[in-house]
Amino acid sequence: MEIILTLTVLTIRLILSAVTLAMFIRAILSFFPIEEGAIHSFLALITEPFILPIRILFDKMGIAVGIPIDIPFFVTYLLITILTMFL
Repeated sequence: MEIILTLTVLTIRLILSAVTLAMFIRAILSFFPIEEGAIHSFLALITEPFILPIRILFDKMGIAVGIPIDIPFFVTYLLITILTMFL
């Protein structure tokens, strides 16, 4: 039973680390004026399911409206990083 729990935690930690890395790469790529291609689409496909709930919550609460920085992106990154630390 402990082995299953350990493997589950390690799998979740691996997935969250991969999402964090994808978010980091997506943030770095946003600074470069290049066309959005396959890499951008792939990174959005991986990261957007995690960011979207925070984005919807912020829109409903009226937080970060009119700010040119993607605050839900950074909040999601921070939450995933904290969650990974506690696992």
